[in-house]
Amino acid sequence: MPTYKPGSPRWAKEDSPATVQKIHRVLGLILDMAVNDGRLARNVADGVNLPRVAKHEHLYLTHDQVDDLAHATGFPAEPSKHAAYDTRSNETSRLAVLFLAYTGVRFGELAALRVRRLDQPRRRAGITESVTSVQGHGLGLGNAQDPPTPRGPDPSLPG
Repeated sequence: MPTYKPGSPRWAKEDSPATVQKIHRVLGLILDMAVNDGRLARNVADGVNLPRVAKHEHLYLTHDQVDDLAHATGFPAEPSKHAAYDTRSNETSRLAVLFLAYTGVRFGELAALRVRRLDQPRRRAGITESVTSVQGHGLGLGNAQDPPTPRGPDPSLPG
């Protein structure tokens, strides 16, 4: 557990710039409410210089790496000795890895995908829902994070 020096903000060195920005946003909203209620004359969080979030280059798997991952997922070299013989390979898992890799959908969106949303002739999937964890209630369906759009594979891929 980190130790904090008295008088210095707790996020001075320990937290990432994104975390500092989130903390500042919440504090700023609280202080805005206090200003609106007449409890404070002004919001002292306005105009504070915040650390910048560094942009990182996205790394993507090559086609061969995706194929290797999908094959290892569907047909593990050393399957669990506790699994039944007929379940030691799983074509569904292999296809799920390929679908996720080449369409860019999130796992929760794949889990919520319905057969009726697949347009196989056009090679499109309508992503409208996502499975999310609901605290205290398990899993539930919600709206996808992005606006509903048909997603398909990279057009440069072979059919």
